[in-house]
Amino acid sequence: MIIQNNNYNGTVDFFHQYIAPEIINGNRYNSKADVYSFGIIMYEIITDSIPYPLFQSGKMPLFQFNNKVVNEGYRPEFTVPVQESLKKLIEKCWSKDLNQRPT
Repeated sequence: MIIQNNNYNGTVDFFHQYIAPEIINGNRYNSKADVYSFGIIMYEIITDSIPYPLFQSGKMPLFQFNNKVVNEGYRPEFTVPVQESLKKLIEKCWSKDLNQRPT
């Protein structure tokens, strides 16, 4: 179930960017969803970047964001240099294939 909560200026609460694709799809929660969220957080810390600037600024509606994450593999872009081993780990964490995510 997706909960949309708009604040006074019309922007969607930012926590949606951490929700794993399988949870958006309504599948049952498991620890791999946390690994996905951890990957998004690692991206933020390592790159010091906003993972989804269009979504966070309100320029991409929640429905479009969810559709892109689930159906198009939409993930943050690495626009700054990142150590290759960290980049690969982050990408494994947010993999659409749950079996590819670390435990």
